[in-house]
Amino acid sequence: SSFFGRPRGGGGVAGCVNPAAPGKRSTLDSYFTADAEASIFAPGDEADEATSWIEPSAGEIETPFVHVDDLVTGECTALDGFRYLEATITGAGDGPRADDVPGDLSPDWGLHLVDINLVMGDVVRNVAAQAEAFAGG
Repeated sequence: SSFFGRPRGGGGVAGCVNPAAPGKRSTLDSYFTADAEASIFAPGDEADEATSWIEPSAGEIETPFVHVDDLVTGECTALDGFRYLEATITGAGDGPRADDVPGDLSPDWGLHLVDINLVMGDVVRNVAAQAEAFAGG
């Protein structure tokens, strides 16, 4: 009963591209808000104490975003008529980093709240490559 991942009103197929490695499972180059509970719809309140990506004993994140390039893998998946980029959390093991990605509002939405965050580094790299190719570089 997902809201995303298939065309509405009949025929067609929903597209899926893994920007990290089209056609393959690959580690995603993710950027999230420093407050692990914030999103594009709810950026967080500076008056509230933020939920950190790391244990307090490991220090404090002092930037608005945090780069986690080895936390999530992604692969395009087709299941029950839906096509989507399946995100798998690889976890931090015994390290001080969080093992969870917030943003799953409901089963119908999946991780749509953070879908661009999951692949931000990959998208930026692809845009840079396209710009260079367009400029003849």
